[in-house]
Amino acid sequence: MGRILPLIVLMLASVAALACAGERDRESVAAGGGTTTTNQAGSAGSGAIGSGGTGANGSGGSGAQGGAAGAGGASLPPCEYPAEPYGVSPGEVLSPQLLWTGYAAGSSEVGTVPITDFYDCHGSRGISSLFIDVVAITCGACQSLASEMSSRLPAWAASGIHVITIMGFAQNTIENVTAWRETYGLQSSNVVLDAPECSVNGSSSSSPLTLLVDPRTMTIQQRWSGLGDASIADILAAVELLAQQNAP
Repeated sequence: MGRILPLIVLMLASVAALACAGERDRESVAAGGGTTTTNQAGSAGSGAIGSGGTGANGSGGSGAQGGAAGAGGASLPPCEYPAEPYGVSPGEVLSPQLLWTGYAAGSSEVGTVPITDFYDCHGSRGISSLFIDVVAITCGACQSLASEMSSRLPAWAASGIHVITIMGFAQNTIENVTAWRETYGLQSSNVVLDAPECSVNGSSSSSPLTLLVDPRTMTIQQRWSGLGDASIADILAAVELLAQQNAP
């Protein structure tokens, strides 16, 4: 079993790398005047979000977001993932090709976590705020943030706040991901490996690197590199404020 897990992780990481490499190729084609990726991006979003039988908010739907709002209720239009250009700076949209290997919220098995799982254009899936936290296992500020965040996870879940913790900064091993998840009690959130091929780090080398993303548009609202410009309390307050603004 000890040999099987690394092999599974390697295979899943390869899938993530191929997905991100494919996105770069498509962006190059678009930049050269070829076919744009708008339809492909929408397909990626709707494939991960819009399919799957009965709607989450009522019977007779054809997916969590694309189905009916309830028995006899008005149908919601399908959520097509926002079009490019994509980026990792405030005001930019995260690429729909972002795909990480690690633990999805509530899962004890290593799998893949696609960014499209967090796109909620109508609010019908109850996702009100997305917080991405890129950490280094030896970073003291990262540890403090994880401890404070862990104590808020039950209330955040009730408010529709979702968290992706990414083990990065050259410390992205599945052993470190597992240890971080267990040490700080993050089993109810997503804890994954950084994917260099589609990293959200940009030019930042400071940790923690944190992003606040609006799940209605997948636009980055705020980005903090380290804790020089904001305290942990300031960052978490911004996460909760977005959730309040997106509340039904």
